[in-house]
Amino acid sequence: MLPNGTASHESALERDFVTLTSFSNPAAIIRSQPVTIGFDEEGFRRRYTPDFLVTWEANAELVEVKYEHDLKAQWMRLHPAFRAAAHWAVTHHATFRVITERGIRGSLLNNAKRLLPLRTLPLDAKMAMLALTRAHTLCPATFRTLCGGCNILQLSSSIALRQSPRSILVRLGANADVRTKNDRRAATILRGRA
Repeated sequence: MLPNGTASHESALERDFVTLTSFSNPAAIIRSQPVTIGFDEEGFRRRYTPDFLVTWEANAELVEVKYEHDLKAQWMRLHPAFRAAAHWAVTHHATFRVITERGIRGSLLNNAKRLLPLRTLPLDAKMAMLALTRAHTLCPATFRTLCGGCNILQLSSSIALRQSPRSILVRLGANADVRTKNDRRAATILRGRA
């Protein structure tokens, strides 16, 4: 774990995995190269160090991040190490998975890169109260009507990614009469952040 709270990484794909995991589960603890696993293969002693151990609540997952073409090219060498990692995971009440760019890169990662920095912005109490009041008085409520008359950047940075009013916005997103593509996108993002 780095001093800024993120896990160290050795590649851009690993960085993207850390970003996506931090976004998807803010409570997750991501440890880089958490354990070195020894195993025997064809009479030789080998070692394998997975990229990450992700823990949250009562769950743990050992993760290897690989580019798909590297995974295919190195499969014969990596497969015994992955078997050893899967065995280690089972004996430590965890799971093991290998993830490639197909499972990491996409629109959710793009959203994470844009929205994660907003989590650390200070909460504007006045803007939060305005949004909550509007959410209770508008019928039908949409993200667009909620933001009408508000500075959307202030609103989103003050409310959309904060714990306390998040549940109100999630309920709004889940029950809203969503009429436009942008409203649907915003409601989807808000529902996913609960």
